Parts: sequence; structure tokens; C-alpha cells
Amino acid sequence: MAKILLACHQFFPRYYTGTEILTLEVAEELRKRQYEVAIITTEPILPGDPMPEHAVLRKDTYEGFSIWRLFVPNLVNPVERLNRESDEEPLRKLFDEVLDEFSPDIVHSFHLMRLTLTFVNCVKERGIPFFLTVTDFWLICPTYQLIRYNDTLCEGQEAKQCFVCLTGVYAKRMTKVPLKFRLAQKFPRLAARFNQSASECQKILEERVIRNRTIMELANGVMWANSFIQDMFHKNGMSNNKEQIVSFPIPKRAKGLIDLPPASLEGPLKVAFIGTLRHSKGPQVLLEACKILAGEKYNEDYIEIYIWGSADNQTFEVGLKKSVETIKWIYFCGTFPQEKFPVVLRDIHVVVIPSLWYENTPLTAISVLAAHRVLVVSDLGGLSTIINDGVSGFAFPAGDAYKLASILIKLSKDRKLIKTITEAAPKPNCLEDYVDKILALYHLKTT
Repeated sequence: MAKILLACHQFFPRYYTGTEILTLEVAEELRKRQYEVAIITTEPILPGDPMPEHAVLRKDTYEGFSIWRLFVPNLVNPVERLNRESDEEPLRKLFDEVLDEFSPDIVHSFHLMRLTLTFVNCVKERGIPFFLTVTDFWLICPTYQLIRYNDTLCEGQEAKQCFVCLTGVYAKRMTKVPLKFRLAQKFPRLAARFNQSASECQKILEERVIRNRTIMELANGVMWANSFIQDMFHKNGMSNNKEQIVSFPIPKRAKGLIDLPPASLEGPLKVAFIGTLRHSKGPQVLLEACKILAGEKYNEDYIEIYIWGSADNQTFEVGLKKSVETIKWIYFCGTFPQEKFPVVLRDIHVVVIPSLWYENTPLTAISVLAAHRVLVVSDLGGLSTIINDGVSGFAFPAGDAYKLASILIKLSKDRKLIKTITEAAPKPNCLEDYVDKILALYHLKTT
């Protein structure tokens, strides 16, 4: 049977969110079908970790899979870091070591950040077919979310606008913003003319576009989770002559969701937010809706809100809690492992995903549909492709707390509507079917 090398930007056990879960479960299903599978990844260096002097490759195992991990030193210079994250020729020798030892027949990447175009070139130069599953917007956007530094949405690549955005991102981290940063944001062309770092940064951003378009062109096939993300890439000049739209599968680690019984319709409406506590994920939108409900005299007899997740920025989390400290029916619950999803959703009626960015197809949304719970989402990006508004779920304008509050009031007053909506919800893709589609893309047998 064929030998398949999967690639991911980070991996278990330290990293275990959507892309990592998808990579691992695809690997497990391929192995179940007698394919030999290994994984190449990078291991981001966190505060407190030893810093290598140069990039090193280490091999270990996880769940019986051979894992090659690249440890690449963190760079202080942001311009150099931006350059190396999309193309780094010094890594070629390490990539060749992996390809020599494992000798794959096929390579399939689920995320190339820090692996870079160099890895793709190494694969293609050996005549090995390379396939790509696009899991976010990193190939278009250096910050991967298509959100500008001022929290407005971006439509995609334009090197000078990316420069303005990145300058703004760095400026936000400074107590006092130097004049050159303020001028660079307003006059990027002049900045490039008179400042070497600004000039280099803009050139790298222009090269980044070319590099990542090359990745798309080199791929023997590309998989998208929905039509929205496919269209967004096409608008940015990134396409492939062999593309498929295949929705992400329900994680096997959450298989208990499929047989989860309905939550009791008696008592208060129980609503959950599940995700990172970050501005772009929109937990503050749900909390603003809660303030509106509190103003309408809703209390714990009518509604309960459960906030699941942790924050990258503790100041943001503290601010969230402080903003609703007088509302006693909001509970901050921390995090939970994927296999505990059924326990978390057992008594929940509604899950809200109030994102302010172009989500792809978050595993949370797929899991909620599998559990037959009502899904309420921002009408934005891939989220709006998941449900039929008012039929199999609800969508509201991104950031509109009043509209979100009105949906929650409606569900609180009409409990039969919960049953109607969940019965009409689409059935998520299963892992077996997803891997069938992958193997068909490879032109390999599905059994």
C-alpha cells in the first residue's frame, strides 16, 4: 500500500485544536485502511523552552505514528520572520532527511505555516504528488484571519495594505508609537523609499503573494471546506486545476455527540459559547446580547449562558467577566478536551458562534449540528454556508447584539421551535466519507 506523509504547522500533544484534530483523525483512518502514514510538523518555541541555535529536526512517535518535528529558532527581526515563514531554503536539508527516510508516495498538507514553499518544492522536485487542504486564510493573509489591525475585515492581498496592517499590529503592542510607524501607516510608498526595513517588508509581502500562488499551482489537488473560502482564494488569484469542496467531518473523538439525547425543554434556555476568548471570536457580542436581555428583565428563570474557552490575552478575559459581573446567570467554565464535548452539550439547547472574522468551517459548528443542538452564527464567511437561516439554524449580522438577543428571546419563548430547527439541521460529513474523497483525489483505492 502507498506511503502517505501528512503535514501540519503544529501538532499533538501540545496543540490539539481543529486542524491538528483533522490531521490526526485522517491519519488514523488511512492507517485503518492499511496505508502507511507519517507526519511532519513544526514545534513552535514557547517562553521557557530551550532555544536552538539553528533549526533542528527531531523524530518521535504519537499514537503509533512517526512524527518529524522541526524546531526553528524564533527570530527577533519581524521582517526576517515574515520572510522565513513562507519560504526558508536553509530548511531544505532537513526536509530532504524526512523524504529520504520515509520515502512517501504522496504528501498531503493541512497547513504550511513554517513549513513553507521550500517544503513543497522539495516534494515536487522528487516527483511526489502533493495535495493541499485549506483550513484557514494563512496563504492569503500573514495573520491568517483577514482582519486588519483596526478590527475591520479585509478582502485579501495587496502588499502595501498588508504592510499598513502589519505596521498597525506592531504599533498596537507599543506603549508609545514612534513617529516613523505613524508615518509608515499613512504613507507606505514614501516609507518604502526612505526606510530600508519598510522597503524590505513590502518586497517580502509582494514575494509572499507569488510564493503562495506557486504553492496552489504546484499542488496536484486542493480541497476546500466550503464555497466561501474557495471563492475568497479565487478572488485573490489562487486556484488549482483540480479542486474539490468537501465539508470537514465530525471528529471521531466527539462521536458521542451523534447519539446525544435532546436537552429537556423545561426550565431556562441554556446557551453556550465554545471557543477562544478573543475579540475576533466575538464572545463580547454574546455578552452584549445578555445585557440587553437583562435590561428586558430576563433572569435565571428564563436563560443561562455558559462561556467555554480561555483567552490568549488575560486582560481581555478579565474585561469580559467584569462587563457582566452583575448578571448572575452567566457562567465562565474554562476549557475541556474534545472527548468531553457530549458532556458539555448534554443540557445545552443553543450554541452561539458570534465570530467577527471569516471563519472557515469550525469544528465546533460541525459538532453542534451532529449533537442536534440549535446553531446560531454570524452571517459571515463559511459560517453562513452551514445552516439555512430560520430553517436549520439562525444567522444574524456580525456584531449585531440586538438581533442576537431577539433570536434568543424567540427560542426562549417558543421551545417547540428548538425541536423543529434541530430536526431540519444538516447531517455533518463523517470521517470515513471524508477520507474516501481524499483517496479519490489521490486516485487510490478507498478500501
